[in-house]
Parts: sequence; structure tokens; C-alpha cells
Amino acid sequence: MGYTVYTQKLARTGRLPTVTIGRSGAISLSAPICRIFKKHGIEAVVLLSDLEGRKIALRATTRNEKRSYPVTYSGNFSAGCVSATSFLMSIGWDGKKYKIDAYWDEADSRVEFRMPEWGRNEKGKLVPLPVKKQKAG
Repeated sequence: MGYTVYTQKLARTGRLPTVTIGRSGAISLSAPICRIFKKHGIEAVVLLSDLEGRKIALRATTRNEKRSYPVTYSGNFSAGCVSATSFLMSIGWDGKKYKIDAYWDEADSRVEFRMPEWGRNEKGKLVPLPVKKQKAG
């Protein structure tokens, strides 16, 4: 008897939309967010922050927008990514990895999520973090 070739099938789970802020400064998008972006034809986003409300949002836009960041997708739209290192550093990101629940705001065509509690002192005040300088190669 010969071998049988296994063909992997993607199973859609009932996962909630999430984003992951990676140590590299990339904002990774879960499959549910990517399916929404694909449905709406989203190729680029504008990065938004609300420091007082501790929120971050990715608003849909066109690639022609000067402030846009391209969204990179996996081949089957099961994952996506936005490179956002400078944006994250400007709002006090501490360089750590975070996985955060997100939701789609249909009216404003944006994904919103809570900003992690990075860069805060004991009294809850924002503390500016030093920017790390890289050595020239």
C-alpha cells in the first residue's frame, strides 16, 4: 500500500479580532481583521492614537495618502502586518510584545484597540521613554 498525501485545510475558528504589537515594532493583524480588510479592499491605513483615552486605531485609506502605511498580507489573508516602529515609539512604546483584543468600527472604517499600559510611572502619568540610538554598521 502506498502513501497518502495529507492536504492541510484551513479551519476558520470563531476567534475574535486581535492585534499583536511585536518586539520589532510591527502591528500584526489576526485573520478576522484581515477578512474584514479584504472585504473592504483595504491596502493601506493611517495610524491614529488617543493618548488620553489610551486607544490606537488603524483607519482605512488609500496608498496615495501621504501619511499612509501599507498593509502586508499573507497569501491567503490569514494574517497581516503594518510596520509601525516610529509611530509606536512616538507614543511611548516600551519595545515589548503585546496581544490586544480589537474591534472594527464600520462607521469610521477603522480597527481600534486599547493602548497597553507601557511607559507609565506609579501615579499613572505618561513618562517619555529614551530613544535608543543604533550603531552605524
